[in-house]
Amino acid sequence: MSEIDRRRHAILDALFRTLEGKGAKIAEAEKGLLSVTIEGEKIEFQVREKSRQVKISSKDERSSYLSQELVGTGKLVFAIRTYLRGPHNEEWRETDNKPLESQLPRIVDRLFEGAQILKAWHAEREQERERWRQDAARRAERERLAKQEQKRRERLGELARDWRTAGEMRELLAVVKSKPFPSEAGIDGKSLADWMTWAEATADALDVTRDGAEGLFSVIASVKVEPGWG
Repeated sequence: MSEIDRRRHAILDALFRTLEGKGAKIAEAEKGLLSVTIEGEKIEFQVREKSRQVKISSKDERSSYLSQELVGTGKLVFAIRTYLRGPHNEEWRETDNKPLESQLPRIVDRLFEGAQILKAWHAEREQERERWRQDAARRAERERLAKQEQKRRERLGELARDWRTAGEMRELLAVVKSKPFPSEAGIDGKSLADWMTWAEATADALDVTRDGAEGLFSVIASVKVEPGWG
């Protein structure tokens, strides 16, 4: 194990002990990252060696082309990889005068601050989702009521047409009744008197005014569009 690896493991061990002592839980995450869960909020992080680019001369002495590669600097970096809604870079880099070990208290504080940030963010998102659900429910209710209103108007029109038809039927029957007819004479198994009764009942069934305003609007009110109609 190299010196940088030894320091990295020692720093992580100290960090884990502090975090777990405060009730946090440590776990491995994807892509070589680690995670800490604080009050149900997971934050991913890593401790890595800082790298820098250096130029390397081409092996072909006839060319002056210089390539670049990353090399380790021997300095460690602690980086939070979970977005905490801040404008700044969530990294702590050590220097000759400020090793990463000395920055662990601030790192721990930031991880706990980050958990509260995430908790508040998730609460805001849930509130937004709830507002969206309520808005969607209100829109659906407005659409349902509009559809119901349309169907009730259509039903009123149907009742009006039926009422006119009933009136025409009664006028027709009045004309028929004004002329003598053998009431006991039979047609298709019914007497003319029975046919007259049937015709009058048919006209009455079409006439919603027979039960007054209460009867009319009871029929209208029975026309409903249930939630989730479309």
